[in-house]
Amino acid sequence: MKKRFFVCSVGQPGKGYDSDNLKRIIINKAFILYENTSQKGVYNEIKPNDILLLKYQNKLIAYGLASGNHQKPLSGWNLYSPLEDWFFHDNLNTEIGVGFKGLQGYTIGGGQYGTVKEVYSSFGLAKMEEIDPTSKLLKNIKIEIMKSHKIKVMENVISLLKYKKEIILQGPPGTGKTRLAKELAKGLTVSVDKGSPLHIINEFFKNFNPEDSKVKATREEFESKLKDFYEKFPKVDLHKMTLEDYCIGTGANDSFCWWIERGLQRLGYYFPGSSRSYLIYYSKTHDQYSSHFKHSPHLSEANSIEEAMSRLAEMIAHLVKREDTSKVDQNLGVSYIIKILNSYYPEKYFPINGKVALNNLCKLLKIDRKGLSPLQMNLKVQEFFNQKKVEYKVDMKNYDFMLFLFDEFDLKGEIEVQENTIISKGETKLIQFHPAYTYEDFVRGIVVETNDDNKPEYMVVNKVLGEFAEKALKNHTANFVLIIDEINRANLPSVLGELIYALEYRYDKDDVEGTTVESMYTLKSSDSEEELEGNKLILPKNLFIIGTMNTADRSVGHIDSAIRRRFSFVDVLPRKEPVHVDAKENFEMVSSLFVKNPQEVFESEANPERSEYLSPDFRPEDVWIGHSYFLTDKKDEEAKQELKIKMKYEVVPLLNEYIKDGILINEEKVKEVINKITL
Repeated sequence: MKKRFFVCSVGQPGKGYDSDNLKRIIINKAFILYENTSQKGVYNEIKPNDILLLKYQNKLIAYGLASGNHQKPLSGWNLYSPLEDWFFHDNLNTEIGVGFKGLQGYTIGGGQYGTVKEVYSSFGLAKMEEIDPTSKLLKNIKIEIMKSHKIKVMENVISLLKYKKEIILQGPPGTGKTRLAKELAKGLTVSVDKGSPLHIINEFFKNFNPEDSKVKATREEFESKLKDFYEKFPKVDLHKMTLEDYCIGTGANDSFCWWIERGLQRLGYYFPGSSRSYLIYYSKTHDQYSSHFKHSPHLSEANSIEEAMSRLAEMIAHLVKREDTSKVDQNLGVSYIIKILNSYYPEKYFPINGKVALNNLCKLLKIDRKGLSPLQMNLKVQEFFNQKKVEYKVDMKNYDFMLFLFDEFDLKGEIEVQENTIISKGETKLIQFHPAYTYEDFVRGIVVETNDDNKPEYMVVNKVLGEFAEKALKNHTANFVLIIDEINRANLPSVLGELIYALEYRYDKDDVEGTTVESMYTLKSSDSEEELEGNKLILPKNLFIIGTMNTADRSVGHIDSAIRRRFSFVDVLPRKEPVHVDAKENFEMVSSLFVKNPQEVFESEANPERSEYLSPDFRPEDVWIGHSYFLTDKKDEEAKQELKIKMKYEVVPLLNEYIKDGILINEEKVKEVINKITL
């Protein structure tokens, strides 16, 4: 609830009762009003947690936190607004206070009359500072106001981020841009309760429509793919596979391994990470068929690669014909084995084969996976699917369910289920740009690695943004925030490259061509000979970018219009609330060098007007020294000492630099301020 501020008059001067009532007010720790006072003002509007400022003989002498108001069962002075305590300007002489030039301009509604008047919070806070700047009550109110301001700023900027996806926090030095960026990232990536996974899944089965046009199109595509695969590799002929039939890497895009990895990808994603995982593959580097089965007891005994291929073909044929994994070389990997079985028996094996994904899926479905192999987990998931089909009497394929699961949950990431609800967690990464930063540092570049022959090999790899975007793409249920500190210190057009397009057109799976861009570098798997579709760059919608920019730094390059269109710019300006009480006077003096109307800006968020001491070439919003230089978490003498050090070694050098650069144009006035803040 918003806190209201009221000025309460002890009594009308010259009537002879104000002094007595002041004593009554002090003794009872309450504002007390005579019942028959004709002009009570807004006394009846005082509520608990409002602030009362006590007016006595045209001075404000004290303030306190109201706990409400009521009428005592007495006649006369019986209207009471109790307080925890009064905080006086002078506890030894409670009649001493601070002056003011009338209340009309500060009274809400503009009323001139009434014993109790509501005033603007800015006026109330300023007078509390003058009456007693050290009270715990004032400290708590300032904290409350700062939190309220922070929440308001956070809500506004987060709404903007969700709409725009990338923003730049810009402002002069010392306004807390990086701190704000971290707080925004924390707010965006906080763990979110996504609800009961079983409830979400049940709703999917309940509302599934097999007649939906997208469902029909998916089925038609999948059934067509399987038909083509069966025609190319029928079960009865698998034992006849040759090197050319089996091996990926030749570029023909019709081998058994190509179909398992690429051709049937949409029916259940399988990616080995390396062609070597297939044990036999075609090496472009050596322009020949190569093997990777040193540890395979069956294949390593072969006298030639052709004989090894024959043994491998027999092994796969046995697996498909018998569904027996006991004779399959485990070097092939359980995911590959599951993918083969699912491809030939799509109604019996579930179209998810990755160990991590299966583990996560068992968590979601509340399947006890203790002691289960990945293949056994796969069969349990298929069993769950079959039960749900019967329960909801729905015509659904297991790949319909599989596609839903990957859309709804982060199966490849880290899933956390607490008390039957799934928790989605995001991630934040902070980097800092500098003049030497390049596209190859930020997006994608070439590194040198040693291959199996102990020879240097040049590899294209994703860098900071590429890696982070890939994480966000895999976990679309959470938010990922990349903070780029000092974003304007790098050559942005060069660093971003073709991402300038991707920033505006975030990835949409229904418009892949229109929402991806091609990089100048093509990715390969870290140790694979097979080229991926790695020239594509994708920025998902759950990846947010927050840049920070010091507007006073003229040594860095400007941001061109094309990039400006992609970002929203948010001004982060100096604020008075967090400034330490012992530094407020210094802060105001320094602020007056840049801004003609600092108090108006602080109190009503008016636009800053250029001071006469500031060059016409500069906006105060760009160079005004921020509040961070006037903060300390120390107390008493330690606080004063730290603030003196900040003035001498941080603020003064900056002011002198501004004189030298022609930003501040009245050297005499600046020197005067410097002398005062270093006393």
